[in-house]
Amino acid sequence: MKDNWLNHNTDKLLLYSLVLLTGILMIHVIHDGADKSILEWLENAFSTVLGALILILTGRVNRADSPTNPPAGTPGAGAQK
Repeated sequence: MKDNWLNHNTDKLLLYSLVLLTGILMIHVIHDGADKSILEWLENAFSTVLGALILILTGRVNRADSPTNPPAGTPGAGAQK
């Protein structure tokens, strides 16, 4: 598969969209004074998605398209010389 910008950053774009969506929904719920359980659920969803976005942006999560462990037998793979 070709490695272009969109394929490489789709996860970041989706998570950023979810952060914006849950943030807007939280503001809407707070403004309308809806049920507190809905607000609590939205706060948890927002913090979870924001945390996932921060982990991906800082590189703390192993991505499937860029493995961190080199294949066995290559230098740096843990094989002793």
